[in-house]
Amino acid sequence: MVNTFCFAGGKDYEIKLYGYIQGGEEGLSTLEITVNERPKKGSCTPSPLKGNPLDPIFTLKCKDFTDEDEPLIYEFLYSTSPDGENKSLGSGLQKFRESVAFPSGLQDHEFNLTLYAKVTDNLGAATEVEFTENVKVSRNAN
Repeated sequence: MVNTFCFAGGKDYEIKLYGYIQGGEEGLSTLEITVNERPKKGSCTPSPLKGNPLDPIFTLKCKDFTDEDEPLIYEFLYSTSPDGENKSLGSGLQKFRESVAFPSGLQDHEFNLTLYAKVTDNLGAATEVEFTENVKVSRNAN
């Protein structure tokens, strides 16, 4: 059995390493660290909730994410099924993406897309949230 330990974000830790040389002196080294905390969760919404694939009418917006280690990077992702792989729609410093079109591979069927945002701070700690609502894309979305 493998025993794993994860440091909790926002906490201080003291790590001590004891060593000795056979027949010699003992030694001690101490390291104090503070673990970076992930960005505090906000929320994200899509608009509109229905549309055609390849039609760049969608806007994805996030708000209320906070972290002391700015700037924050926002990556927007989608999945076509609960067990499906998340696919990136791109990332950047803006907490919104306008004129989003979903890939043409979705145009033959109607899909409910689950949307996510991954928000990463300047030191690499990340928080991922699911959007408050799904988006439906189909050829006849109007």
